[in-house]
Amino acid sequence: MNELIMICILIIGILSIYLSNKVLKTFGIKIVFITFNLLSFILSFKFLTLSTFQINANIMTYCIEFTCISLLIEKKLNKEALELININLIINIFSAIILYLMAYYTQSINDTIAINMVNVFTNNYKILIIYPIATYISLRLLVYIYNKVEKLYDNTFISMVSTYLAVGLIYLIINYFIGYYKILKLPSIIKILLSTYMVELIIIVAYSVALTFLNSKKVKKWQHQYYYW
Repeated sequence: MNELIMICILIIGILSIYLSNKVLKTFGIKIVFITFNLLSFILSFKFLTLSTFQINANIMTYCIEFTCISLLIEKKLNKEALELININLIINIFSAIILYLMAYYTQSINDTIAINMVNVFTNNYKILIIYPIATYISLRLLVYIYNKVEKLYDNTFISMVSTYLAVGLIYLIINYFIGYYKILKLPSIIKILLSTYMVELIIIVAYSVALTFLNSKKVKKWQHQYYYW
């Protein structure tokens, strides 16, 4: 069941990026990025079982964020990408504060969700702090490393995958080793980290293929218009 959900989110992510880019251009990419980042923040508190191992539930949404920033870089919009990352940090900080305060709201007579919110957001308060930091650092590194790799190879697929090899690992190390220190045992943290890293790498490969196809269509369209002129 979890595998089917992940495939659905993968397809939704590709369609969201494609349609938003086609209809709203850069503004659409920014909307998709912010939307999936907020969803990723909530899902970062959850885990799901995939086959025989556990992975973080925000595995798909983070890859969508990664792809959105990569697409902005491909469009030569580094400045806008960095501005979006800075704005996203502010949104994440406010979201963390709101989620923490909401956990202490007095529930209604028939409300049992508030009790669960206390357990999720107050007992795991470190994640509320670490997630905004880890996301900010990893995305800033994404812009820096992606540009360096792109200058060497000028290939979307190679740029995305090779950048994730470094950025994804740094993101997961900050998130898990700090966020789950003394909450989970070290072997469990390492196991979840490696599982999430490998699955995310596969997803990034899928998104990089889609992004390469999107960029190649744009190149062909430009060449056709130039030839016609």
